[in-house]
Amino acid sequence: DAIYTVQYNIRSFMNVKHWPWMKVYYKIKPLLKSAETEKELATMKEDFAKCKEDLAKAEAKKKELEEKMVALLQEKNDLQLQVASVNAEERCEGLIKSKIQLEAKLKETTERLEDEEEINAELTAKKRKLEDECSELKKDIDDLELTLAKVEKEKHATENKVGD
Repeated sequence: DAIYTVQYNIRSFMNVKHWPWMKVYYKIKPLLKSAETEKELATMKEDFAKCKEDLAKAEAKKKELEEKMVALLQEKNDLQLQVASVNAEERCEGLIKSKIQLEAKLKETTERLEDEEEINAELTAKKRKLEDECSELKKDIDDLELTLAKVEKEKHATENKVGD
């Protein structure tokens, strides 16, 4: 069946291929393809122009975003420097307060040391004075003991003389 259909179509084509309208069709057919190609080319040109425009917009947007990013990075760096500066100022203030407190403690301790040294000097002087007095008293006691011994010797001697 299929072979008969193919043969029938070929015979029909052979009959109509010399007709004038078929010749016109054969001449117009390539032109139709070129018209289609021109339409496709025009569409492609439009698409290309649109893509080019989109690319330009995207590049402009990219450039704008990069500029914003640079500005934001600069602002971030400025803020970090400001925070560091504030932190340094706070640390400096804290160190100054600590220094003032330590100086006050040092002054207080120095005053206490001077007072203690003064008291120590007074006590040392009193000790020397008491040691001197003690030495004098011991000397006096020794002198008195010697005198007492002499007196007792004399008393014994006198008693011995009186007793004899």
